[in-house]
Amino acid sequence: MNICYWNIHKNEIVQCEDFNTFLVQMLAKKSVDLFCISEFNKFDERILFDNGYKLIDEVNCDVVKCYHKIGTSFTEIRVDDRYAVIKNKNLNALFVCVHSYDQINHNELKRVLCMENIKMEIDKHIEENGETKVFVFGDFNCMPYDEPVTNEDIFNCVLYRDLLKTKSGARERYYNPMLLLLSESSKIYGSYYNDSVKTKNLRWYLLDQLMMNKLANESIDYNSIELITKIDCISLLKNNKPNHEIYSDHLPLFFKIKED
Repeated sequence: MNICYWNIHKNEIVQCEDFNTFLVQMLAKKSVDLFCISEFNKFDERILFDNGYKLIDEVNCDVVKCYHKIGTSFTEIRVDDRYAVIKNKNLNALFVCVHSYDQINHNELKRVLCMENIKMEIDKHIEENGETKVFVFGDFNCMPYDEPVTNEDIFNCVLYRDLLKTKSGARERYYNPMLLLLSESSKIYGSYYNDSVKTKNLRWYLLDQLMMNKLANESIDYNSIELITKIDCISLLKNNKPNHEIYSDHLPLFFKIKED
């Protein structure tokens, strides 16, 4: 099962043929089964319908839309104004796609509360349906080590897989592998570039992330986790930054799940 999330930045720029060409090639090359997007006000989704995708149960969220390849089995569980919770019964898995509150217009408390609401939805589902693989992904609008992700009363997220192992009865932990992708040699510095954000001066930010519970950790293909910069001869980068004038100011996040 192949999953892709992309903040496509189509609130700010008009969709063009170059974007459409890249999108179709990416979906085909990566054999994407579940494709989720944010910032889609100017996005013409017919390009997806024409290439074998459909909305999941007409998911209706102001900031997240989720499409699945026809023939795959996904059902909507819950939709909020900042996230969508989707289930795949065949994998016994929950997929939570997020576009949290940005750092320019909202404070960190809003992002913490967003994650808190998501965790409550997940816990409620597990309480009613039993143990489930959980994958939370999307534009978290924070870094992997920031409070909305690491808060021990919410996801209690750790940056090392071995820390998923806890004593019986201990507080549950999630794992966030995104820092493993950063590399000077591959020129992957983050998923979003901005040199005008007032709160920090990092230039590159790792906003688009994935975290998972212990059960999901056992089924993900870690070698597949990727921030996509190029498909065939088409690059999303210009001068080593996301080419936001044509594609997006974010890079797509991709990962695979091993099927039993």
